[in-house]
Amino acid sequence: MPSCWNHAFATLIARKLVADINAIIGACARSVAMQRAVDIVAAMQAGSVQPTLVTYNTLLHAYDRMRLTSKAFETLEAMQANRIEPDVLSFTSLVSACGRTREADRARCVLSTMQASRVEPNLFTYSALMAAYERSGEVDLARNVLEDMKEAILEPDVVCYNSAVRACARLGRLQDACDIVKEMCIQSVQPNTITYNSLFSGYETGGSVEEALQTFVAMRQQLLLPNMITYSTLINACEKTSHADKALALFGKLQAEGWVPNRIVYTAVVRAHEKRGQPAKALQCYRDLRFHSIQPDVVLCNALLSACSNCAKWQQSLWSYKHMRQETIHPDGFTFNTLVSMFGNMGDVARAETSCKEMEKSGIPLDTMTYDSLCRMFEQVASHVRVVQLIARTGANGLWHLLSLKRDARNSSLAPPASTV
Repeated sequence: MPSCWNHAFATLIARKLVADINAIIGACARSVAMQRAVDIVAAMQAGSVQPTLVTYNTLLHAYDRMRLTSKAFETLEAMQANRIEPDVLSFTSLVSACGRTREADRARCVLSTMQASRVEPNLFTYSALMAAYERSGEVDLARNVLEDMKEAILEPDVVCYNSAVRACARLGRLQDACDIVKEMCIQSVQPNTITYNSLFSGYETGGSVEEALQTFVAMRQQLLLPNMITYSTLINACEKTSHADKALALFGKLQAEGWVPNRIVYTAVVRAHEKRGQPAKALQCYRDLRFHSIQPDVVLCNALLSACSNCAKWQQSLWSYKHMRQETIHPDGFTFNTLVSMFGNMGDVARAETSCKEMEKSGIPLDTMTYDSLCRMFEQVASHVRVVQLIARTGANGLWHLLSLKRDARNSSLAPPASTV
């Protein structure tokens, strides 16, 4: 801490100006300087200045945000040792801290302790508990919290309902998620963009794209504006379910509304162009991404490489791989297998074998897909002995369907070669 800060705090502590100290602690806890809030409380105690309820609550809030659940409970014990009774803010911060670390049972215990202490939970307490169940995947318990709130004569707000919708969507319980959205409307709680984004995430992981797009239309009819998460989730859902045209149509809407696509969106769009056999457009997506100073990753580069090689655009494929290495992106097994397959289709034995060596040098073992491509290549160049050697080396029965010379290979007594390929 700078010397000017030290002097200022020393003055406040010497004068025992607790209200001013609490104000500074609160400012730190609400900003990125949460550790400073913790340090100030320690300085207070070292200076024999008794923390108040406000001090402890601010400290609990900081520990909650820092995901330091054990420290939060130590603070509760310190409060009780100093005969300061925790209030609704204290318990709510503890419930929230447990939720952040996915300790849902512990969060429920805090609520029970709270009620036993005759401290009434409020809307924020229940919302924190529901978030804890959501993160822990306890869908039914999350839904039960909604009923608990109604029994406590508390009307769940959109934040509470959104937690329940997310919990259901994450586990693929889309019907339950949709039922909760219907209940929101019945209870006159207006779903927001976050609500619909949660639904879309459920459709992305395992739902009907048609239903997702219908839900998108309903969202727009309610005058809710989609954001980048909305478009990213929907575009991914369409691409993964082979609805390339719909993915590209959504991409067009995203751009028309002035959004700058992120890397996830660009990856899905490159894959959509791959499925439509449009390598030139996939390459243009990559150039747009770099124009917007977005750093590509190995997943996007692999999608681009695959889009080009699948259409026999060898020069564009090599350009893609070259730029991948220039971006210092490390190739993975998919990258090398795509290269081996591409060089095999080109009949370039030397570069296919070089790619295999680079693959093993990178610590990636050759797999069935690699040998699959090699066998096809050696058959194309009429190097049947090399095919037999590969089969003898791998013992991979899955390769037999590739061979027109099955009988010769099965009857061969050739030993596996000493070299890699």
